[in-house]
Amino acid sequence: MRDRTTTLCLTVHPRVLESVLLDVSAPHMDTKIPYEDKEDEIREALKKLARSGKKLDYRKFGELVGIATQGPWKPILDRISLKESAAGPPDITYLVVRKRTGYPGQIGFEPSTTPSAAQKAIADEEFKRIFACYRHQKT
Repeated sequence: MRDRTTTLCLTVHPRVLESVLLDVSAPHMDTKIPYEDKEDEIREALKKLARSGKKLDYRKFGELVGIATQGPWKPILDRISLKESAAGPPDITYLVVRKRTGYPGQIGFEPSTTPSAAQKAIADEEFKRIFACYRHQKT
């Protein structure tokens, strides 16, 4: 039986089932993802960025949390995204962006190597939500 959070994740983000949800819904399974030992550190660094109203590219954020620029980033950022979104706040993983575009590597769990106008609009709205949500929180 799945808990409420897992059901919500399946409903909202079914495409990430294979990379993140297995670990969230079945913690007894040995489904280790890269950098899961840094999950709390990464989440706190993202919240600090949100409170300061900043975004960082993958290289700078990687230096901040001790992860190589090439990652792999997707599994740990997906996990944090699902957990944060299920709890209610906006998706703080949007704050890690590609240097070339200034946008995340995926938007709405879809690749955004060269973001479309629609993806940019979604991301810009999410940036606004993130900064509005976190601006009054203490660092």
